Amino acid sequence: MIGVTTAGLRIGSLEIKERLLGPDHPDVAMALDNCARYASDSEDLFKRALSIRQNAFGLRHPSIAFSMENLAHYPDEKTESAIQKASP
Repeated sequence: MIGVTTAGLRIGSLEIKERLLGPDHPDVAMALDNCARYASDSEDLFKRALSIRQNAFGLRHPSIAFSMENLAHYPDEKTESAIQKASP
């Protein structure tokens, strides 16, 4: 497997999950989190993962806390707003 990178494998996994499960499936949120750790647009990926989890589980599910923790590493005005909206 020459030329295979961790980031490339994670992106491939995300693409497969989106295609098979749909773009709003909770497993896609986990794949987004994994990709975000290697991407320059990490904040956007974390925000999308949070949105998927909010729609799938509601605002009081432990998965929401996981997404909020990821976003906490990328604070700015928009992120703070997203975290406040997700807070019970």
